[in-house]
Amino acid sequence: WLAGLLDPERVATDEYFGGTEHVNGRMSRFVQRGVARFSPEVRSDLAKVIMAVSAEGSLPAQVEQDAVQQAEIEEGRALISGEEINCTRCHTFRDQTEGDVGPVLTGWGSRDWMLGMLHDPTEERFYGADNDRMPSFGAEKILTEDEMGLVVDWLRGDWVRQDSQGH
Repeated sequence: WLAGLLDPERVATDEYFGGTEHVNGRMSRFVQRGVARFSPEVRSDLAKVIMAVSAEGSLPAQVEQDAVQQAEIEEGRALISGEEINCTRCHTFRDQTEGDVGPVLTGWGSRDWMLGMLHDPTEERFYGADNDRMPSFGAEKILTEDEMGLVVDWLRGDWVRQDSQGH
C-alpha cells in the first residue's frame, strides 16, 4: 500500500488521494513532483523507508519478512529524516520532526495506531482539521470499541483463523 502511495503515477488516483481534497495537497505534490525526480539511488533508499514505516505496524503477515530485512529496516529508519527523503519535514517519526502536517508515522499501521485512526481521524496525530471525510467511528459512536477492534484485526490480518476442521 505504501509503495503505491509513494508512486507518482498512482498517488492522485482514486486508490489514494484522487476524489479527495488532498489530491492537490502537499503529500500528493511531493510524490508527483519530488519522488518523480528521485535518482535510482534515492528510489532505493525510498524502498528502505517504506520497509521501515511498514515495519512499524508489526503485521502478522510480515513478521518473518521484517526479521530477514532488519538491516534494511534500520537503514530506512535513519533515512526517514534524511536530507533527500525527509519524511519528518511533515510527519513525526519517533522523536524526529520538523513539522506536524501529516499523520504521525510512529507505530503506523499498528493495532493501536489503526484503532486511534478509526476512533477519531481528526486527532492531531492523524489528520487534525485537515481530515477530508473519514468519520470518527468511535468519537461519534458509530462503532463500539469491540466493533472497531474487529475491523482493525481484519484489516491487519490479526483475526483468529479456524483450522481445516472448522475449529
